[in-house]
Amino acid sequence: MAARQLLERLADLYDWLPSLPDVGTDRPTLSHHARRQCALAMQSIRRGMHTDLYLIGDTQVRNRYRTLVKLAYDVGWRGVGREHRDRQIRDVRNYMRYVQFSLEAIIDGASLPDHVAAPALERGGSEAWLPPELPWHWGDPADGS
Repeated sequence: MAARQLLERLADLYDWLPSLPDVGTDRPTLSHHARRQCALAMQSIRRGMHTDLYLIGDTQVRNRYRTLVKLAYDVGWRGVGREHRDRQIRDVRNYMRYVQFSLEAIIDGASLPDHVAAPALERGGSEAWLPPELPWHWGDPADGS
C-alpha cells in the first residue's frame, strides 16, 4: 500500500516536471500556476519521505526515493547545474522512473533493478542519465516518456 501511495506522489511530480528548474528562480519564465503545481508536487514527494516511506521495508528503495527527493530539490530550489535545464529535467525524470520501477518491483514482489549511482547534476554535456536496466515499457511510445 505504501509503495502505491509513493507512486501516486511521483505521478504528480511527473506531470509538472518541466516546471522544476523554474520553481526557485527569482525571475520565472514559466507560469505562476505551473510553478505552484510543481512546488506542491515537490512538497508531496517530500512528505512521502516522512510518512509512506517508513512503511517500505527495503533500505535500497528508501534510499533511492530519498535521493530522488534530493535531486528534485537540488534542481528546483538550489539551482544546481542550472545551465543544463533540459538535461536536468531528463535526468530527474529518468531517475524518477528508476525509483518508480523499484517501487513497482516491491508491489509485484519482483527483484529490484540493480543499484546505480544517481545522476551528477553538475556535469558537462547534454546526454541524459539513464539507468543500465530499463523496463520494456520505457521504449513504448504509448508510455509518454
